[in-house]
Amino acid sequence: MELKLRFVTGISLALLCLVVGCGRGEMYQTKIDTARRQLRLVEDTPALETLGVSDDSDAPAEFHYLKAIALERLNRHEAAVSEIKRATTADPTSAKYKAYELKLRLFARDRESLEQLLKLSDDYGSLGSVALFVTYAHQAKGVLLEAERKPKAAEYHFDRKKRTFATALTLAHEIPEWHRELIIFALQEQQQEEAMKLIDGILKVDPKNLPMRNKKLQVLLALKKNDDAVLLARELFDESQQQMEGAEAYAAVLSLGEVNERHDLEFQKLQEKYPRSLQIICRRAAYMTRGGNLLDAFKLLDDAMPGQPTKSARETLAYASITLPLEIGNADFAEQRLQKCRSEISDPLLVEYFEARLLYLKRQYSEAVRKMLNIVAAEKKNPGKSSALALDALTWVRRILADRVMSDQINVAIDKSEKTIKPGPQPEPKAQPEPPKPEPRSKPEADTKPAPVSENSPAQVP
Repeated sequence: MELKLRFVTGISLALLCLVVGCGRGEMYQTKIDTARRQLRLVEDTPALETLGVSDDSDAPAEFHYLKAIALERLNRHEAAVSEIKRATTADPTSAKYKAYELKLRLFARDRESLEQLLKLSDDYGSLGSVALFVTYAHQAKGVLLEAERKPKAAEYHFDRKKRTFATALTLAHEIPEWHRELIIFALQEQQQEEAMKLIDGILKVDPKNLPMRNKKLQVLLALKKNDDAVLLARELFDESQQQMEGAEAYAAVLSLGEVNERHDLEFQKLQEKYPRSLQIICRRAAYMTRGGNLLDAFKLLDDAMPGQPTKSARETLAYASITLPLEIGNADFAEQRLQKCRSEISDPLLVEYFEARLLYLKRQYSEAVRKMLNIVAAEKKNPGKSSALALDALTWVRRILADRVMSDQINVAIDKSEKTIKPGPQPEPKAQPEPPKPEPRSKPEADTKPAPVSENSPAQVP
C-alpha cells in the first residue's frame, strides 16, 4: 500500500512539473512575441519591461537575445553583452547569437571580433541577422583599410558591404526586431526607397508611431517630396499641441515646400503665434529667398533685429542675413549685408569665413583659400573652439580648389583651341554701290565676255 502511494505521488509531482513547465514555456513565448513586436515599433523600454522576469534562469535563448537588443538600444552595453552571452550559453550552436555577440564586441572596438564576424559570413551569410551584422563588419574593414592606404582592398569590402546589406534587406521579414537598424543603414547608403518600404510596413501596424513618422519625414525630404513632407510635418505639429518646439520643426520643413499662398499664410500664422522664435523668422526668410523675394527676406530679418534682447539672438539674425545671398550666389547683396551686419558678429573667424565665401563668388580663389586656411589654422591652435567652422572651411577649400582647377582647365582648353584654329580667307567688305553715271553718247564697242574669275579670287560685287 505504501509503495503504491509513493508511486501515485511521484506521478502526480511529475505531472505537476510538466504542467508548470508548459505554463512557463507559454509565458516565455508570449513575452518573446510581444517584445519582438515592440522592438520593431522602436518601443525599446516597453520591450525591456516585457522581458522583465524575476527569475529567468530557465528562459530560452531567444528571450535573452531580444533582451540584449533592448539593452543595447538603451545604451546599456555591458548588460547587453552579458545577456547575449546567456543566449549563446543556452544555445551554443546558433550562428545568430554568436554573430550578435561578435557585433557587440565590434562596436566596442574589438579588432579580433571583426575578422571572426567576416569568417562567420562564409557559412551563415544567408541568415538575415548574420547578413546585417556582417554588413557592419565589411564597413569597418573598409574604413580600416582606407586608413592604411589600401584603396583596392577597401573597395572590395565596401562592395561586399553593399551586397551583404542587399541580402539583409531581402530577408528583412525574418528579422523584424532589426527593422530600425535596417532603416538607419539604408538611409546612410542613400537607399531611401528601401527605407520607405520598411517604414511604411511599420506604420501599417502602428499608424501613429512617432519615431517612424519622423523617419518618414526625413525620407520624404531626401526624396525631394517636400510637399508631402510639409503635410506630414503639419500633422506632427498639430499633434504636438502646437508647442514651440513642434512649430519650429514644422517651419523647418515648410521652408522647403512649394512657394505658394497657402504656405505664405502658414508662415504668417506661425510668426504671429510665436513672434520671438528666431528659428521661425530665419526659416521664413529662407522660404522668401527661395521664392525670389530676397529684399522681403532682408526686411523681415531687419525688422526683427531691434526687438532681440541678447547679442546672441541678434547674431543669429545677422548670420541668416549674410548667408541667404551667399547661398544663392548674389555677391553684391552678400557684400552689402556683410558690411551692414558685421558689428553683430562676435566671432572674427566667422567674419573671415563670410569674407572668404564672398571672395569665392568674386572668383578671387587664392584669397578665398587663404582665408579659409586661416580658420583651419586657428582651430589647430585652439582645438574645439571653432571645430564645426573649421570643418566647413576645409570643405570649402576643396570646393574652391576644384572650381579653380576646372576654370584653369577650361581656359587652357580655350587657349589651345584658339591656337589650333587656322584663320581662313577673309571676305572683302562689300562696297556700297555707287550711283549710276550717265553713259557717254558715243562709246566704242567693248568685249561682252566677262573676265575669267579664278577659284581663289573674291566674289565680285555686281
